[in-house]
Amino acid sequence: MTSPGGYTLRVDPGELDLHVFETKTGHARALMATGDYESAAARFDSAFALWRAPFIFYTGSPSLDELHGPRLEDTAISAVEDHAETLLALGRWLPLTTRLRPLVERFPFRERLLGQYMLALHWSGRRVEALDVFQRLRSSLVSELGIEPSRELSALRQRIVCDDTDLAPPDVPLPALAMAGPAQPRRRVRTRQAGQGLQGALERQR
Repeated sequence: MTSPGGYTLRVDPGELDLHVFETKTGHARALMATGDYESAAARFDSAFALWRAPFIFYTGSPSLDELHGPRLEDTAISAVEDHAETLLALGRWLPLTTRLRPLVERFPFRERLLGQYMLALHWSGRRVEALDVFQRLRSSLVSELGIEPSRELSALRQRIVCDDTDLAPPDVPLPALAMAGPAQPRRRVRTRQAGQGLQGALERQR
């Protein structure tokens, strides 16, 4: 539309994929809050169909990319982290080991994302790899910034080192385990309440 100052592009509700993405992820987070992780995961999947991995914002305009790129990339990765929380709660940690790896490499200082990746690896029987993720983060933080990882991530690392039996995957129905793929052998551990994911695993130390 023409206007005194130039041109205005009018976008009606539902026409801009960014708005649709934010609406869908907002609904997914609301479902998470009620404990409906299955519906939340489906809503996140629908939202991510609007993005091209690995969530790089590129318009061809340097000024637009610089102005909006970091915020929109953060919007996408924050949704990835919430989605990962739902998948951990549903017992689908094996697919996460593949899905999160390129994102961990691209965003190496997002500690929540790294913690989720560590937990997915640990629950998949890959404890050494989980600990290596922490060690690489710590080396980078100490050498580049002179700081240590957060207390929460350090606590998760210690519990993995000790093979803490309280740090057990949630009880999930057999269909969910089938979707996760063939699980590696684990000794039996005490069952924990399903739907807690990484946040619940960290909170249980308190």
